[in-house]
Amino acid sequence: MTATHGFHDLREEILEQTWNHREQGGAQVEYLANLTDSDELAQTLDQLSREGLIRRENGHIDLTQQGELIARRVVRAHRLAARLLADLLELPPSIIESQACRLEHAISPQVADSLCTLLGHPRVAPDGRSIPTGACCSDQTREAGPAVHALPAMTVGERGRITFIHPRFSERLDQLTALGLVPGTTVRLKQTRPSLVLEVGETTLALDHDVARDIFVKPAG
Repeated sequence: MTATHGFHDLREEILEQTWNHREQGGAQVEYLANLTDSDELAQTLDQLSREGLIRRENGHIDLTQQGELIARRVVRAHRLAARLLADLLELPPSIIESQACRLEHAISPQVADSLCTLLGHPRVAPDGRSIPTGACCSDQTREAGPAVHALPAMTVGERGRITFIHPRFSERLDQLTALGLVPGTTVRLKQTRPSLVLEVGETTLALDHDVARDIFVKPAG
């Protein structure tokens, strides 16, 4: 929407919060007071009104058709980012919201569609709010399940390609790298109990379930 992306965009924040409050019954100017000081808020609201992105009447704010398109994009990016942080990176809820707020302004519609596909076209964010659908969801009648999942979710005999590793302990990444378990490596799951046994090329490896949870794969043919 502006040349400033990646951390904070007040104009997009106002449109996004107007959308959010509308989901709860309606948006008032007072609900936006936490975004910035009163003078900057008033100036930005005037600018959004002149650009035809919002309508104001008696302290109530609503989105125009053009404003709704922008708000929808930001809301979709925010809630998909939150799902990524919660589902794949397993970050604590205490930091998910703030990090999603930073990411939402940098996620383009194309990246949002790729992220949505990666996550399996989720319908709701971690906080239960609906995720607006995108072009990638047009053929999806329900959540397809994430395209990338933790290694223990594989079935015996399935092959997967490691997409990323999210170690809970820094030294674990070095250990997995030494075993040849790096992004791009194709593995086949041979057994799941008592430990996971993987076939990696000509090598067979056994991993504890706790370690395997740090490895994320996508189906590989």
